[in-house]
Amino acid sequence: MNSPFAVEISRLATTIQGAFRRSCSRNRQKPHCRVFSATVVSSSTDGKPVRTVPNRVAFFELSYNCNFCCPFCYVPWLDYPELYGRPLTKKQWLEAVDKVILEGYDGIQLCGGEPSLNSDFEAIVSFIVNRHSNIPLCIFTNGSCFTDRFLATIEGKNAYIVTSLQGTKTRDAMTGYSSSLSEWENGCKRVRKHNIALEFQLPITKQNLPELNEMLDLCASFSPICIQVNPLVVEGRAKYHPDLWLSMDDRHRISNIVEQRKQFSSFKIIVEPELYCVERTDSIVPDGCLQPIIHRECEKCKRDIVIGPDGRRRNCLHATKCLV
Repeated sequence: MNSPFAVEISRLATTIQGAFRRSCSRNRQKPHCRVFSATVVSSSTDGKPVRTVPNRVAFFELSYNCNFCCPFCYVPWLDYPELYGRPLTKKQWLEAVDKVILEGYDGIQLCGGEPSLNSDFEAIVSFIVNRHSNIPLCIFTNGSCFTDRFLATIEGKNAYIVTSLQGTKTRDAMTGYSSSLSEWENGCKRVRKHNIALEFQLPITKQNLPELNEMLDLCASFSPICIQVNPLVVEGRAKYHPDLWLSMDDRHRISNIVEQRKQFSSFKIIVEPELYCVERTDSIVPDGCLQPIIHRECEKCKRDIVIGPDGRRRNCLHATKCLV
């Protein structure tokens, strides 16, 4: 006869797998390591924004640098310095944009590091939204670019913004950057003032989990197109911060909170399944976590492409080796 502990573990595994299958069915996608896809943002007949996932997305990592120092950052060059190289010039970035579109990629995301730290950031954005207006542009930023001048350049364009909320009370500790939460809130208000669609990602760790409901409330106040809750994946800097690692009970609690909130939400709230991309072989699965979150092949590797700050290509944001 199985012990009570074994029965509980089996029950949790069934719950997680069931939630994962429902998530995949809703999104009409196969499992992948993390959702960072650019999406078309348009209006339905009732005026609400709708999202269509492109078939193939090109991710442009515009900068190695970031003005935050999040203790859970995944970017691979933190552990693999051979990924550093000479950054592309503005001319080279614009040529790279034209090239991926000719290759058939129908979505672009700008990320990093923090993409707005690239001195040519605004010029690159302007080039994409004007020259390639049929290509949806996603800008994944920590909020450093939320100025009225920049937001005016993408207002009314085929572009939207994804930003993270790393905590409320713990935000400074979770970003390694001393800034007031009101500064972040004011930036999000400016985004909405310019009528630009906004999506949030909530990286959840052991430290900010008690704030999850408060974080969801704050994000909901900006009428986002989606809130994505991301339980911590232990890779990159997170490997060195076991105080952030989530237990199975923590993950179960996250799923329950999100399921309860979804019943009363007018917008999409999802929990990203805790899958570890097979490309990141140095990641850690904490003790007590179940088989469903152990390394799997990333479906996005088969269709998307990543162009690093120096122009070299990888097949995944988590990949530690460049393509030949």
